[in-house]
Amino acid sequence: MHRLGTLRLFVLLLAFFAPAVVPDACAQSEPVLSLTKTADVPIADAGGQIGFTITVKNAAGAGTALGVAVSDPLPAGQGIEWSIAAGPGTCSISGQPPSQQLDCSGVSLFAGTMQVIHVVSSTTGSSCGTYTNTATMTTTNGRGSTKSATTTVECPALSATKTADAPSVAAGSQIGFTIKVTNSAAAGTGTANGVLLQDALPNTFMTWAVAPPVIGCFIGQSASGSVLNCALGSLAAGASKEVHVVVGTNANTCGFYDNVARIVAANFSKALLVRASTSVFCPGAPVFTSPNNAIFAPGTNNSFFVTATGNPSITYSVSGELPAGITFDGATGELHGNPAAAAVGGWPLTFTASNGIVTDAMQSFALSVGALPCSLDIDANGHTDSLTDGLMLMRAMFGLTGTAVTVGGLGNGAQRMNWGDIRDFLNLRCGTSFQ
Repeated sequence: MHRLGTLRLFVLLLAFFAPAVVPDACAQSEPVLSLTKTADVPIADAGGQIGFTITVKNAAGAGTALGVAVSDPLPAGQGIEWSIAAGPGTCSISGQPPSQQLDCSGVSLFAGTMQVIHVVSSTTGSSCGTYTNTATMTTTNGRGSTKSATTTVECPALSATKTADAPSVAAGSQIGFTIKVTNSAAAGTGTANGVLLQDALPNTFMTWAVAPPVIGCFIGQSASGSVLNCALGSLAAGASKEVHVVVGTNANTCGFYDNVARIVAANFSKALLVRASTSVFCPGAPVFTSPNNAIFAPGTNNSFFVTATGNPSITYSVSGELPAGITFDGATGELHGNPAAAAVGGWPLTFTASNGIVTDAMQSFALSVGALPCSLDIDANGHTDSLTDGLMLMRAMFGLTGTAVTVGGLGNGAQRMNWGDIRDFLNLRCGTSFQ
């Protein structure tokens, strides 16, 4: 019993004085990695730069991350070409647009350190759209991760109009054009940058001006005349700008002026062309150019046009009694109708031509209603020919009718080509009684 008690006491003493167990200071803890990806801007205007930033970070106090690698298939689009703006030398972009990929080879990240990669691309007026980009991080001794970010390129939607101040003016009055450039207000429309307007103005041998003045616009001179140049700057969605140009006219500038303006923008994919025209007329009093007499035959439709020169356009009127069945169109100057048989005789008329310039022109006109003289131009081709007109007349006189009269008897340019018309013509004009 004495020996057993002594042994127990010895064990207790060993336990009391034994050194404490100390953890191994060289044991490796796990890394704590995080991956973030952000777009430089959520929305960019076409022509600007887009980009993404990828950040891989190992938390403070964590174990060293080994073989940390990043891969990122970069988004493609018209005018998109990616490059590395900032990042470690272990990163590179392979491939050519539209198939580019960012790869960063494996590195070690100690506790509290990070790796940041920034990729960028310029854009054009054809780069409109949404670009979603996904990066993947892997490590040989920890957990990998995948993150995505999105950016959108908005393109402008320009339209333009050009209008003349007036479709026509009298010499001595001012002519002008208004050009309006508008960027659509629709959702998703980007700002138009570097908007330029150019317009080779009509050569009137007088000085054009921008009225009222517009900042960025001036009128220069070229070998062919005056040229409007405007640097209109930027147009946000829904914005517009107008430019109004004017020039005086005189008696030496009468004529028709057609004009085309061209609009482009640094980040717009096409050029806009807009056109307008105007006329400068030199006033002139009316002068009659048509004969002062006509003969209408009763029982048939007749037409005669009264004509006159002068600017601006002319309207006509008639005074004096018209035969029954005859009317006059003051807008076209046409005297037309089928006079009644009782209207045979002379009808004195007076025509007036008016265009608002000083004095109206007046013409005394003799309208005769009666049988027209007989003509042997039977086929109405403008001349009489014995081998055609004479042949058909002989056939009719021998009692032939229909195609038996006309076959082989019509001359070149014949206007009266069937037996019915020929019979009626001869009966009316020459007193025959063909059936």
